[in-house]
Amino acid sequence: MIDYWKRVAGDPRAEKEKLEEISPVNEAENFTAPVLLIHGKDDTVVDFTQGRIMERALERAGKDVTFVELKDEDHWLSQGETRIETLKAMSDFVDQYIGE
Repeated sequence: MIDYWKRVAGDPRAEKEKLEEISPVNEAENFTAPVLLIHGKDDTVVDFTQGRIMERALERAGKDVTFVELKDEDHWLSQGETRIETLKAMSDFVDQYIGE
């Protein structure tokens, strides 16, 4: 998995500056719309802590952010129960910020 990310995104050691430049976490102050973050606790593609780091960056920047933690879920929403939970969270988020 790490080899894949090195090929696609870059080597975190060799290209640290480049990766920091393009990381959304460093642009939190520029977000203009509310953000919904949905993250599976058992995600092996994007570490769960990355979602929390983004949430904290947005909060520090004074942005509207909603974080939904999916227990026992992976990156692909493999479980039907959490797919439903995700759809409900998305619907609630849209209702909250756009209205019914």
